[in-house]
Amino acid sequence: MFVFIIRLFIVISGLVYSSYASFIFVHPALPKNRVALSVYPIVLFYVFLSWLVISVA
Repeated sequence: MFVFIIRLFIVISGLVYSSYASFIFVHPALPKNRVALSVYPIVLFYVFLSWLVISVA
């Protein structure tokens, strides 16, 4: 159980970091009303990868 909690913490922190990094990368290139629309698929992809890491390992 302890290993699962550590893995969960690492995966969630990686998810937050990668989502924020993609937001910072995309933000200057798009209009303000389109940033959330363009970051959503990227964040969804990172959520899928995080779920995959937690459920398989």
